[in-house]
Amino acid sequence: MINKLLARIAGWYVFRSAPGKKAEFLNALNDAKVYFWGVRSEGDRAEAHVSVFGYSAAAKALSGVGVPESGYGLPFILYKYRKRWGIAAGAALGLVLMFISSLHAWEIVITGNSSVSESRILYMLRTFGVERGSYIPGINVSEVNSKMITALPELSSASLHIDGTSLRLDVIERVRPPEMTDRSGVYDVVAAHDGVVTGIEAYNGRALVKAGDTVTRGQVLITGVYTAGDDPYLEVATHARGKVTAYFYAEFVYTVPLKHDFLSPTGKTDVKTVYGVFGSEYRTFLGELFRFEHYGADVRTDGVYLGPLKLPITRAVITAEEYKAETVMLTPDAAREKALEAFEAWYSNDVEGRIEDIVFRTEYDDAAGCVTLRGSVKVTADIAEERENDVIGNNLLN
Repeated sequence: MINKLLARIAGWYVFRSAPGKKAEFLNALNDAKVYFWGVRSEGDRAEAHVSVFGYSAAAKALSGVGVPESGYGLPFILYKYRKRWGIAAGAALGLVLMFISSLHAWEIVITGNSSVSESRILYMLRTFGVERGSYIPGINVSEVNSKMITALPELSSASLHIDGTSLRLDVIERVRPPEMTDRSGVYDVVAAHDGVVTGIEAYNGRALVKAGDTVTRGQVLITGVYTAGDDPYLEVATHARGKVTAYFYAEFVYTVPLKHDFLSPTGKTDVKTVYGVFGSEYRTFLGELFRFEHYGADVRTDGVYLGPLKLPITRAVITAEEYKAETVMLTPDAAREKALEAFEAWYSNDVEGRIEDIVFRTEYDDAAGCVTLRGSVKVTADIAEERENDVIGNNLLN
């Protein structure tokens, strides 16, 4: 792209072969070692682009097999409009701006990330001097790649590519091996919850409780350290495993105020536009951003183009929707319904185990203006939890 812009600024000629001289035409350009591009073939004739710097050599080499047809680029535009300097100056300025714009990055595309957010990757790129508007020749690609791997240990690979005025960062995230169940060491099975034991199955180790026993959280239910048989000196140390079912009660308290404050949309919207040029912000309006007291805003940012060329300008269109503050008073019955809905959602989604029984009551506090629901559920679940035995060294290694 940069070569094309340089050609536009310096200018070029289109040479066309004589009828039936296509092969001789191209061979002559190659033999003359002239840089040419844009070769096209049409019928028994061919054409090619040659820069103004290679014009003399091309014209000499192509004598008899090709001729220059026309010139293009800034010098020819200036000559054409030499008596209309406004147009010529505008064309020259446009080409210069296009060239300057082509030296900056106006788009950054991230691919390959799933667990690492795009915003986090963009933040790290900014800390290394890579962001929208960065000067492309000043970007050390290999250095940025190595810094990204160091800064984000979740990445196993980072590859930054420059494509015109776009930067593309392809990342590969580290694949974490699945957590393996520890099959070594000495462990006990302890209670993960207070409860009353209803059944116990010791797959490995020795059970210390039985059905009907009341246990507390952290109590050892199946030990991994025990004596073998009747010999008090023969101790076994193992990784205890098992299943211990028990029932327990889970408590729930939820208060619903009768007075509810909330924001509702009014249907009014406002749109403002802000332009960014080389890191600076330029507003298209005066005064504050929005005059709404309460509003929600949606921001859409895109680039500004001159034909196919992306300019060093960003445009942010901010759309705001107005909200008004409202207050709704619930009746005690409506508040109870909301509390019951919350209670049902809690024991349906948050309580692990089988629900055996449900008990609740609601209380209305007139002074506080609220309804409180107090509920409990009887739950049967597996409360077995493995825990490393901390005293095994004293028992076995001394």
